[in-house]
Amino acid sequence: TGIILMEIQEGVFFELEDAERSHEAHLRLSSGNPFYILLDTQGGFFNVSPEAKKKIASPEYARYMRASAFVVSSLGARLTGNFFVKFVKPAVPTRLFGKREEALDWLRQLNGNRPPQQP
Repeated sequence: TGIILMEIQEGVFFELEDAERSHEAHLRLSSGNPFYILLDTQGGFFNVSPEAKKKIASPEYARYMRASAFVVSSLGARLTGNFFVKFVKPAVPTRLFGKREEALDWLRQLNGNRPPQQP
């Protein structure tokens, strides 16, 4: 089981198609094995469509995903992340962190200390 690192770029609008492509990439990177996601949003503000949020939170999307950690550095990203966790309710444990190392520590505890992989 590995940790897959996703980094967000400024101004991205994440649509349903993007969620589906990301999921396919996760499955390829993990060779179909269970994995953890580290989503680092420090690259800037981004938007996620309601359809993409629903897909990302679904049990189908989380079939091999064990947990996800979001690194958020802005108030807007924290509010959006908290809304996602509390109201969209992802199918896997999901937590927000202020620093990447804190998020990695949590995922490593869940995962057993494997290094992150980049897509």
